[in-house]
Amino acid sequence: MWFVDGDDELAAGALAAVAGALARLRPDVLVVDFENLYPDGSVSPSGGARYLHGAETGTLADHPALIHLSMTAWSKVFRRDFLAGLGVSFGSAPHEDVPVTTLALLTAQRIGVLDRVCYRYRRARRGSYLAAVSDANFNIFGSYRQVFDYLAERTELRVPATPAVYAAVFERAIWHYTTLLPLVPRRRRREFFHRMSADFRRWRPDGFRFPPGPRGVKFRLTARDAYWAYAFLDPLNRLRVRLRSAT
Repeated sequence: MWFVDGDDELAAGALAAVAGALARLRPDVLVVDFENLYPDGSVSPSGGARYLHGAETGTLADHPALIHLSMTAWSKVFRRDFLAGLGVSFGSAPHEDVPVTTLALLTAQRIGVLDRVCYRYRRARRGSYLAAVSDANFNIFGSYRQVFDYLAERTELRVPATPAVYAAVFERAIWHYTTLLPLVPRRRRREFFHRMSADFRRWRPDGFRFPPGPRGVKFRLTARDAYWAYAFLDPLNRLRVRLRSAT
């Protein structure tokens, strides 16, 4: 099963490439690469190629970095019986994909990787949840709560969640929160940040090491619930990234 949004596109040759990978690898989940399409006709890579390169089959324990790929259903092709057996459904949009895709990667006994652009995702399209400033972005907390509740309640996954996998899921969740903060209405951003910080302290794994660079700074401020310092530094960092990409 492949969930394809009606206003996106499949890349040329994608169906044949996916069919070939499914036949060759026989995965529970096949992860594919994608590219972004913008209203002006420009294209950019997903940024996920570095996680896909060199991995063809395995579990999340073999390739924990796969959790850092897009948490979308459309970037994955699922074996139907495996998906039905997860016991989790898509919730309220936006961010309804997170529990399904994360738990699929956590429990898959065989993840296949197709290091090829198969999907073309339209960015900033009119009316898109993912491009709109909305209170609905608070849904992300419920989505990740499902994931961490699952990890806490199931002492034995079909494929055990190693410490490295748990740490990768934790870092992915916190980073996902930081990307959504600018899409929360200003009047509620402090509330959103406070919930980010609470989740950080609640789910932080033993021995967690802060990542380097700007991401690490964001994580440290989140851990301290230091909203005003974060609110001051984040626009400066975004400007730095724009300037760097323009050179």
